[in-house]
Amino acid sequence: MSNHWLLSTCLLAVWTSTSSASVITSNTGGSSLGAFTFYGQSFTTPSGPSYNNISFNFFGFNFFVPPPPPTAAGMLYLFTSAYTGTPLGLSGAAAIAHSTSISSGMYFFDPSVTLLPSTQYFVYADTAFNVMGGNTVVGQTSYFTGSSSSSANFIVDFSGHSVDFQVSGSAVPEPASFALVVPVIAVLILFRRPLPDKCCWMRTAADATTPLTSRRAANLKSHIIG
Repeated sequence: MSNHWLLSTCLLAVWTSTSSASVITSNTGGSSLGAFTFYGQSFTTPSGPSYNNISFNFFGFNFFVPPPPPTAAGMLYLFTSAYTGTPLGLSGAAAIAHSTSISSGMYFFDPSVTLLPSTQYFVYADTAFNVMGGNTVVGQTSYFTGSSSSSANFIVDFSGHSVDFQVSGSAVPEPASFALVVPVIAVLILFRRPLPDKCCWMRTAADATTPLTSRRAANLKSHIIG
């Protein structure tokens, strides 16, 4: 394999590790359809890398599309502690981030929003809808208003039930990963540089003992004869 292809392979490996999305954590074990209300959910990220390019979705219900499809509506707000205000007050609350768009039933955040490992987060939607859920998962709890009114406060599900959801993102490489890759790339770049033509810098022993004017004369004679 040429140095060119080795360099390309290294760069592709780095790009892939930073750009591919994967599921960070999820719950799809609920089998009950929740009431039409405002929902929130807590989740804890696993140990390991941090994640950016975050997306989040609840799961709704569709008679014709099993399993439950992703669902999202309005705007989703991300917190590092439980929020007990109203859906109407979410826009003025101390959220660390909010979704910027919805696509294919998923909320998307600004790519720079980063989730840290082994950290508990809370998300709340400012729009009412139906979601699937009803099972119990350690470290996860749902929140709801119990009303379709945006002026009702979020309360924790005291039964400990979770709603169905999924959080996805791209792993952020550790600095050590770049420290290992960068020297390899540097060496490959160095060896890709063409070496000077040997005739420009190599001299024989005879050249070293022959006066410069004699060598020039010999070269000129060879050109004339040729």
